[in-house]
Amino acid sequence: MENALSERQGMRPTRIFDLKGSTQGRYVLEGKEKIDKNYSRQSDNGDNNPVLKDINWKKSNLRIRLPMQMYSKVEVALKRDVDMLQKLNICDYSLLVGVHSPEGLPHSYFWVSIIDTLQLFNIQKRSERFMKKQVLGQKDVSCEDTLTYARRFSEFATKYVFQGVDVSMPYDMGVQGFEGFT
Repeated sequence: MENALSERQGMRPTRIFDLKGSTQGRYVLEGKEKIDKNYSRQSDNGDNNPVLKDINWKKSNLRIRLPMQMYSKVEVALKRDVDMLQKLNICDYSLLVGVHSPEGLPHSYFWVSIIDTLQLFNIQKRSERFMKKQVLGQKDVSCEDTLTYARRFSEFATKYVFQGVDVSMPYDMGVQGFEGFT
């Protein structure tokens, strides 16, 4: 994760999101809400900014606004990457998004990467999925078969994370990981 979130132009992400496209257990308490609930203010990695998840992202109303031509290229690359992971029987990967929103500026800087690409959808994952869905009755579980996982992941990214905009509108050009898309 550290490689994907390296310092860029003297900035580091102030908020980090681990996105899978799921909602089950995909919310982290933060800030005042965390203090009010008597939770430790430190995350697992020792800082005061815990890694946030899918529901946090949706509630933040953040979108990575890209010129339509770049958005189309990102969409194609994302589909190609997700198709490859699905064919390799990989699940549980995430879209890691780092965000730095400077005060007084109309745009944010983003760091983006697909991470955790080593988990096979094996018998252990099949059993986890069965237990959560069939025994516990959960509907939107993180662990899914690779086709369902790929579809859900892609839909979340294109609906909630990336947004194509006309070049006359404000867009976010400070996006690390998209250097080849300009």
